[in-house]
Amino acid sequence: RMPTNGQQAERTFLIAETLAKLYQLPKPQFRPPLINRPKTNLTNAPKNLVVIHPFASAITKNWSHEYWAEVIEWLTTHNYHVAIIGGPNDSLQLPDELKNKVTMYAGTLKLDESAALLANAKLFIGIDSGPGHIAAALGIHGITIFSSVNAPTRWRPCRTDAKWIVLHKAPDDRAKYPMERRELPAGTIGNPYTDGITIDNVIKTIQKVT
Repeated sequence: RMPTNGQQAERTFLIAETLAKLYQLPKPQFRPPLINRPKTNLTNAPKNLVVIHPFASAITKNWSHEYWAEVIEWLTTHNYHVAIIGGPNDSLQLPDELKNKVTMYAGTLKLDESAALLANAKLFIGIDSGPGHIAAALGIHGITIFSSVNAPTRWRPCRTDAKWIVLHKAPDDRAKYPMERRELPAGTIGNPYTDGITIDNVIKTIQKVT
């Protein structure tokens, strides 16, 4: 049976321990996932690179586009180079004057190229999604704007030597906004699963991590 406590990778690994015991094999040792830095033509990244992945697979994991714009504006005015990654159908609503200050890679990078870009980043910022786990496995410092639709203790990036901070604020009305929902109730304004995480929270965390 799947254990009910711990990070998901560790929960899954405990099944391997059970199998080893069952077949009288040496007990396996859990190691956090780490990957070597890939070599591609994207490795010559600018200094003070911050890679942002703001696109969620479910609306309940999203953070406000207006909030992202404020954070990106702060980064660009504090001498950070911002690169945004995502899929071919992802689009971030930014003011025109801010679009020229960032590099948009959404839909243009293969998986290994995204990893190469992340490997050269000073910091990763994103929602709960795959690129955050890749950044953590590369040992990059990171911030996850984590929707309270999922449990951060289970789904946050696995143990890493890098500084990694998960920002998380559950909605006041948990009965109306329960766990594991992909859609918001009709008539919902904003996203109660992430609205409790403020712009100020994120900026102060950036200052702490960097």
